[in-house]
Amino acid sequence: MNLASYLERSVRENPQQVAIRMDEKEITYEQFDQRARALAAYFRKNGFTKGDKVGIYLANCPDYLILFYAAWMLGGVADPINYRFRQEELAFVIADAEIKWLALTREDLEKLKDILTDHEHIRLLFAGEVEEGNRHTCLSEIYKTSVEQKVSVLPCRDSEDAMLMYTSGTTGKPKGVRQTHRTNSASIEMVVDAWKLTSRDHILATLPMFHVGGLQCTTLPTLFTGGTVTLLSRWSPKNWISQSRELQPTWSGLISTMLIDVVNFFKANPQEQRPMNHYRLCFFGGSPTPSVICEYFEEVVGVNLLEIYGQTELSGLMITYQAGERRIPGSMGKPMAQVVETKIVSTDGERLIAPADEEAGVMYLRGDVVTPGYWKRDELNRERFEDGWLKTGDIVRWDENGYLYYTDRFDDLIITGGENVYPKEVENILAEHPAVAEVAVIGTPHERWVEQVTAIIVPREEANVAIADIEAFCVLHRGLAGYKRPRKVLFVSELPKTGSGKINKSILKQQYRMQHSTSETSGGNIV
Repeated sequence: MNLASYLERSVRENPQQVAIRMDEKEITYEQFDQRARALAAYFRKNGFTKGDKVGIYLANCPDYLILFYAAWMLGGVADPINYRFRQEELAFVIADAEIKWLALTREDLEKLKDILTDHEHIRLLFAGEVEEGNRHTCLSEIYKTSVEQKVSVLPCRDSEDAMLMYTSGTTGKPKGVRQTHRTNSASIEMVVDAWKLTSRDHILATLPMFHVGGLQCTTLPTLFTGGTVTLLSRWSPKNWISQSRELQPTWSGLISTMLIDVVNFFKANPQEQRPMNHYRLCFFGGSPTPSVICEYFEEVVGVNLLEIYGQTELSGLMITYQAGERRIPGSMGKPMAQVVETKIVSTDGERLIAPADEEAGVMYLRGDVVTPGYWKRDELNRERFEDGWLKTGDIVRWDENGYLYYTDRFDDLIITGGENVYPKEVENILAEHPAVAEVAVIGTPHERWVEQVTAIIVPREEANVAIADIEAFCVLHRGLAGYKRPRKVLFVSELPKTGSGKINKSILKQQYRMQHSTSETSGGNIV
């Protein structure tokens, strides 16, 4: 089934309902459909063929979703490009994806001018202000054109590609992840079912649509059920709070960094600490989040947070809670068994781990939502897939009731003096210190222990804290065994982030493993 058919159904059933809102502008489902069909007609008139790649290099805006709808109508493949990619990443993606059409703003054309000189075949579409002499390539003008011949949704096989999403990556070049009409429909239907979404739901969408969190986890499930999407034009905790109170949305989603921002704002502005009873659910994910942050948010906002786990390779989220289910602190929830199978393999790869074992291992997944593979990356496909199972690279454990707990990335595991230390565990404890705004824990070389636990901390602006205070906190903390204590503590003004807002541990490892001598330590011996 073509994904555009789901949007057609929402148009038929809710023509006058607001589909997309941003700032003061609203678009009904009827208008959404009219604009998409006008764009599809433009595509067709200008030589669009089934399978054409449509690159979308935009910040969140209504045009983003209209481009998806129009491309899918004609059997095209949408390629949302990370708006935070650097020049060399952009050049690689535009060439690697074999893009035929590219939507962007005129301001960004200057940034891409040198790249596009090598791709003169690419047809450009401009979002934003109209410039005289170029009206025919501006989306706002295309939307106004009358469609002489009705544009019908082209049938597509479930196995045909609907999206090509590039992961931001922490090392090497971005990876193109193929997502089919079936992987996407399975993922989106699962979200609708788990969270009981209907046309009465209204999401305040904060996450960028070049990631699955901003598409398959939020905006697309809402549009597929005829609900309303409000796009937050810029992120700030103050803006999220004010828009929440003004528009009364029923649900929202935040990455961990945003959740921390909101909590910090509430702490700095206690007069703003009032419940938001209009929210029936709010999810968080993207990276591990300290329990103290979640508990503070839940207490102030008055909504039970739902944790999620997903990957680009899964066309969205695959582990979460059902709507109304009480979150277990530290647990991501349960795998959505209707669309995915799960197994956990010991880190040595020798045996399967059962739910009651309470042992951590590497998670493998297979099912309707799993990508058929990476775009033009045969070696990576052989590395990541085993008999149809996707090796996620994440270390998890599950309890006797089937709830999963994220432990760490397999690549982030620290082995110090022969003992395994999972950075997330140490990070959660350090986050309890009132002077810590952000923290990342990595392993750095040590001449005796091979690796030592190293904590890199961003202190709160108002905090008056010394490294010795953090070290003393770790020594006295009952939950932190001696071998897990940071032997080096460093203060920095900020931590590097990936394009998705996650802390980029790859850069930290490169920086601090090279920068610091293997014999330097900030603490005593391992106890």
